[in-house]
Amino acid sequence: MPAPPSCGPHASLISRNQLCSCGSGKRFKHCHGAVANGRGGTDLSLSPEVALNEALRQQLDGHLEAAEVLYQQALAAMPEHFDALHMMGVVKLQLGKSEQALPYLLSALRLAPGNSVAKCRHNVGLCLVGVARQRGILDALKQPPAADLMSPFGRASMFPPGDQSARGRVSVILTGFDLVEIRQSLATVQLQQWRDIEVLTVIARGNELEPQLRSLLEACAVPCRLIVSEHALDWMDQIEAAVVAATGDILCFLRAGDRWGSRWLSHVALALRAGAAQWAFGGMRVVADDGSIIRFGQLPDVDALLRALDAMYLHRTASLAFASFNPIAGGSNLMVRRDFWQHEGRLARDAPDPLLEWAWRVARDYEPAYVDEPDYLISPSAVPGHLHQQFLTMVAGTERSELTGDMTNPCLKRGLAEFWRRQWRQVAASRIETLPDGVLLACAAMLGTSGIGRGTPP
Repeated sequence: MPAPPSCGPHASLISRNQLCSCGSGKRFKHCHGAVANGRGGTDLSLSPEVALNEALRQQLDGHLEAAEVLYQQALAAMPEHFDALHMMGVVKLQLGKSEQALPYLLSALRLAPGNSVAKCRHNVGLCLVGVARQRGILDALKQPPAADLMSPFGRASMFPPGDQSARGRVSVILTGFDLVEIRQSLATVQLQQWRDIEVLTVIARGNELEPQLRSLLEACAVPCRLIVSEHALDWMDQIEAAVVAATGDILCFLRAGDRWGSRWLSHVALALRAGAAQWAFGGMRVVADDGSIIRFGQLPDVDALLRALDAMYLHRTASLAFASFNPIAGGSNLMVRRDFWQHEGRLARDAPDPLLEWAWRVARDYEPAYVDEPDYLISPSAVPGHLHQQFLTMVAGTERSELTGDMTNPCLKRGLAEFWRRQWRQVAASRIETLPDGVLLACAAMLGTSGIGRGTPP
């Protein structure tokens, strides 16, 4: 039951001669208008607030079609009213019109007050299941497509200490200008067991931090180069200039303030060199200032999954790992063959996180190597809050691509099938509370619906 409706603007009332919105073909006065007041006629003086209250009364009394008409009358005057949108969705759901109900409930979810979010999400889930079942989506997701190619996959135990095979120079591109954080990152670079390393960082000419940054780099035990550029206007310019100056055949991107375990570089570089992969990444841990692990990954459910995986070996494709639970890793600790980076072109400047967007775009055609031990360390303040939602935005709609088979990378295809099958299983089991709103909206987008005025018309 909705909370008492708040006051809204005055209604533009339904005309007695207007065709009834139920689709009967009759005029409103001879159809649901006659039912609405129970007296064989219609009260044209109803304000939208009164229409909303009357609709709820009719709904509770089981007169669902009359309630549907009255909710429509209220929405004509108050299109952004949460109670009207939510209850219109509920009454359509009760009438078995799941596909018509979904846009209303999605719009209501966007407006829901805190104490109504759970109930609204539950109703969205019921609609998703109803529509997906009608269209055969749930049946289509029962079996994942076969993968013809297994991805390069590594555990740290695969690379014994002192392994001298497949060595080569790694060019570490350091971005950011916080001097304290740069000192932190350089300290962990010096501890790496991979010995052939160079560090490059780029600064714009005239930057007042240049002398201090130069001193920090000169004091580092690892060879470092400071590149002063006329065109380093942002960190993407810095990356491009550093790539041009790099001499290693592998590029590794490091944000100032991030830290590595002593064998992280060896783990990922050896995994990259062990196969034909063109790029690689590893897991990630969030650590406190004293070095203690706070959590794995970005979200609590990610944390729980990664902690479980840390305790057991579970073979899976790298794309499955990338698409399923650790999207932040793909954009935060990339390692890329230098010629491949140059071949794949520039970063997308309009992306909220260009490195993550690059990784996702490239993963469609080229399978990465992946080391699943989270040994890339970041502080809680360094976790960008938007990445999980951005990842969901990027994968929204991939369900259709996956089903039609137009994806080049078979491992990513398998990973996405598993990712969406898991989301739909949660929806079908009414475990809506385990899913972020982004997943619910992405599932609705797969069905061609995103809300009133933003998707399929009701």
